[in-house]
Amino acid sequence: MTTTGTMAVVGIRTAQLLAAATLALVGMACSGSGSSGASNDTADSAPPGEAPLAVPPVGFQLKSTPVTMAPGEEQYLCWSFVLPSTTPLNVIATVPQVSAHGVHHYAVFTKSGALPANPNGYDCKVMDATWGLVAGGGVGTAGLTFPKGTAMTLAAGTQVVLQLHLLNATGAPEEPTGILNLIGSDEPNLTQVGLLIAGTLDINIPPHQSGFDVTGGCKAPFDMPNVFATFPHMHQLGTNIDVSLTPQGSTKPNTLVNRAWDFGSQGVYPVTGSAKAGDQVTVKCTYDNSTDGTVTFGEDTNNEMCIGVLFYYPLAPGGMGGLGGSNYCGI
Repeated sequence: MTTTGTMAVVGIRTAQLLAAATLALVGMACSGSGSSGASNDTADSAPPGEAPLAVPPVGFQLKSTPVTMAPGEEQYLCWSFVLPSTTPLNVIATVPQVSAHGVHHYAVFTKSGALPANPNGYDCKVMDATWGLVAGGGVGTAGLTFPKGTAMTLAAGTQVVLQLHLLNATGAPEEPTGILNLIGSDEPNLTQVGLLIAGTLDINIPPHQSGFDVTGGCKAPFDMPNVFATFPHMHQLGTNIDVSLTPQGSTKPNTLVNRAWDFGSQGVYPVTGSAKAGDQVTVKCTYDNSTDGTVTFGEDTNNEMCIGVLFYYPLAPGGMGGLGGSNYCGI
């Protein structure tokens, strides 16, 4: 891992946890008019048997270019593009269309700096703290619609990355694909959405252990008056995940998510909750490790993670819509 400083290391690991996103600039539509940003055919990136997503009338579409994965191969690949320079994009929803097989997880990031020399399908396992998370999902995760009157605003001219964590677990070549629509809005005075990435990197699951618990989190770094969605994330050894908020001075948590973990069907779940700065944010993960070795935190599928991403509004002063120091909670 080639980074400098604690923040850069945490940024890399956290980003990869959700899979991240960089794709080829494909088509875009802002302020009600669409324009094409790439020559690759949208149909090429639709999963077999599915009609490709239409470019949103207001918003931006991200699309991967063709990739062939050999049996057992695992990669982090990204596609980068730039939002139109004329106006900010108020994102009010995300709509993914990714392969049911071959995609471990996906994510969308903002990124500062120049575009890479080859923006299509480049290796992006090493990232840094300039990558700002917008949204992500795992196997089977549906899109996310923000509450009415809210948005995550991306500045005009921002570099956006669609990252796919690809894994071919079959015995034959696969061609995983990804399309993701950032649905926009022209509505004025939208309340800004933020996110908090909670959990822990301190994972050491002993061999042949069942029901092994790992707990992470922190005291909330800022007020989160309206927590409306949670994206929990573990890997293949996970059996249950619990995300909760506990007010200061209380021992009774408000459980946001407590569910059996299914690696093959991961969701972004609507929740109702709130927290004040200093309240406890807790992510508890339970694992069964039937292997002969200790399993630790890592980006690869055979490693593990324990993460809960909380979406909230209004955006806290000092908070961000992407990765940032105040957005980390226990990691």
